[in-house]
Amino acid sequence: MNAATDTFTTTTPTPPPSSSNTGFHMPTTAHMTHTATLPSSILHHRSVARTLTFASTRSISHLRVTQRVLVYGQAVEEWAAEFGFVIPESVNEWSHIVEAAGEEEMVDAEVVSGNTVIETVFYDKDEVLSTLTVTVFYDNDAGKNPT
Repeated sequence: MNAATDTFTTTTPTPPPSSSNTGFHMPTTAHMTHTATLPSSILHHRSVARTLTFASTRSISHLRVTQRVLVYGQAVEEWAAEFGFVIPESVNEWSHIVEAAGEEEMVDAEVVSGNTVIETVFYDKDEVLSTLTVTVFYDNDAGKNPT
């Protein structure tokens, strides 16, 4: 099996306790936006290992994650996973293998580069903790060793 790996990392921020004395309250949700540049050759692999690494400074009673891959704003892939309890001050990792579509269904890197967005939402039960949006660019030279 020919596999490649892409890794996206996010950290769920922990708000300070609310205090009626100070009137200060940090929202419990955060939205992070990143870009990722991957080698265009990744689109020709039969499968890709995707690893999601996440950390939390506080306990989470019932972590669940949803992820959508959007191309030109249309969902082409969706999945959800339930992780359950997350230990405070822990770093956790979850990996899965994504099988590629058939060669006849593949799209050229130039067409989807910058037009592919991976949206990951972290929840504690039904409460949104954090949203991570990654815009993916494909580069013919990314990942190559200089000669």
